[in-house]
Amino acid sequence: MMQRLPRSLHASLVARARAEGTSLNTLVTMLLAEGLGRREHHV
Repeated sequence: MMQRLPRSLHASLVARARAEGTSLNTLVTMLLAEGLGRREHHV
């Protein structure tokens, strides 16, 4: 899957992934899973 992001958001995600010592793909997958988990608990 490919998703277009604003450059500033992409840069922030890359910086966070580096800081956490993980890949950008892993970070995005983790953030999406956390967001979905929170959403399911509030519905």
